[in-house]
Amino acid sequence: MKLSHGDGAANYPDFLVVGAAKSGTSSLHRYLARQPDIVLPPTKETWFWHQNRNANRAIFNYWDESRIPASLEEYLGLFDHAEPGQLVGEVCPSYLYYHEQTIESLKEFHPRWREVKIIIILRDPTDRILSEYRFVRQHGLDPEQLGLDDALRREESRKHNPDLLLDLHYRSLSRYCSQVAAYLDAFP
Repeated sequence: MKLSHGDGAANYPDFLVVGAAKSGTSSLHRYLARQPDIVLPPTKETWFWHQNRNANRAIFNYWDESRIPASLEEYLGLFDHAEPGQLVGEVCPSYLYYHEQTIESLKEFHPRWREVKIIIILRDPTDRILSEYRFVRQHGLDPEQLGLDDALRREESRKHNPDLLLDLHYRSLSRYCSQVAAYLDAFP
């Protein structure tokens, strides 16, 4: 949605695909990116809507910081090429897990946040955990290279380490009830 911003107008997201991780969001991103009436950022996840309030900074260690928009202007610039009539959106599964930070940022920075359409994809929690674990192992994201049983046992203590990626929050990422409820409460 084209809205006034600063001295001009900017394209704010019409929709967000907020997760869950390992539930088909990459495929959905590819399908949406092929649609001529939809504009997405060049990369799937920007983490913009939660990164400014998020104590977990691991994403900055893992990805090149230049990939993560540092300001609202930089984020909105990702959609500068949107033409009238095109929908603007983003796919970022961590917006479901970090729902509190994401919703707070939307309320603060998106002038018409209540009109943003929220798309949530869920997956059987056990299947999601196993898929996440395989992804973590394949990409070497666990600095301790823990087996699944040990990773699940240590999850609670590891969740509080801001230097570990949220990908290691296996069970917590799969506890959808409060995550989905937050979006249902915030958006009509």
